[in-house]
Amino acid sequence: MSDTAETEARDLSKVDFCLVRLDETQYYADDFLKSLGVKRAWGVYLYDRSEATRCCEFTPSYWLRQIDIAFELEDQFHADHPLFDALGSEADTELRQAQEWDGKYVHCCDIDALPDENRHVYGKPFDGAVPEGVDYDSIIEGITEHFQGNPVW
Repeated sequence: MSDTAETEARDLSKVDFCLVRLDETQYYADDFLKSLGVKRAWGVYLYDRSEATRCCEFTPSYWLRQIDIAFELEDQFHADHPLFDALGSEADTELRQAQEWDGKYVHCCDIDALPDENRHVYGKPFDGAVPEGVDYDSIIEGITEHFQGNPVW
């Protein structure tokens, strides 16, 4: 079955989206982050809570689509610091260039166990009937655009 056929076969009235941020600081070189004044870096992912996949194992996983990054500057670079805006802009640019921007499978239990501060529930985009002409990929694209323009973290 092709990807298009799979996405069209989904019951779109049941999709249930959530954003999650995963601490990915350990994936960057310490000196790289230090040069940018970054204390922590997160990958921001979108996933459908109504869809779990078993990747050759009993434990189900969510497919996380990376849609953004988030970061925290070192404590000395607070909002009143004269370099705050410049460092934040440089860190954003450099981290975006270093990021791979793909997705990954993560066990549902690991995602569900994350603290609420690392999760943002978008929920079900449709109350009742799904508008005609809407497909799964267009829903993902719309939500991705929304949160890239209106970051949660």
